[in-house]
Amino acid sequence: MNIFVVDDDPNVVDLLSTILAKDGFENVRCFLSATKGLSALKKKHPPFDCLILDIDMPDMNGIELCRQARKLPGYKDVPIIMLTGLRDQATMQAAVDAGATDYITKPFDVLQIGIRIRMSARLVTAQNALRDMRNGERQYERHPTSPSSNVTRDEIMNLFSDELYRSKKA
Repeated sequence: MNIFVVDDDPNVVDLLSTILAKDGFENVRCFLSATKGLSALKKKHPPFDCLILDIDMPDMNGIELCRQARKLPGYKDVPIIMLTGLRDQATMQAAVDAGATDYITKPFDVLQIGIRIRMSARLVTAQNALRDMRNGERQYERHPTSPSSNVTRDEIMNLFSDELYRSKKA
């Protein structure tokens, strides 16, 4: 899984890289600027599998970066997780309206990072499966973290149970 991280704080970037590597996510590209990150998104093919974006950055905020990413080919359904110290409802709503899948507040719980990434990927997979079922399709392209190529209604209902059970055991 290729993960993209943008945060203007080098300490957060280093910490996230370490946490993600320890959680099995070794392909992580980090940027300290939203404009540099956006430039990299425009060049990256195939697209990143998950984006983690800080909201409060000086050159372009993470909400605008999220909005711009959603307009790029290949990023319509990619999980975008906002990372922020802001906790007000208006900011969170703006992030969701821009296309964010989830958010993590700072200071963050180290154990939640990997769980949130996997849960966001599963959410996108479930949304795609439901859309395809509504359209009468039996197969669709699944997210890289998904285990098989076909999905049944029962699998959609149980899509998150493995991750939830694992998080309770941890």
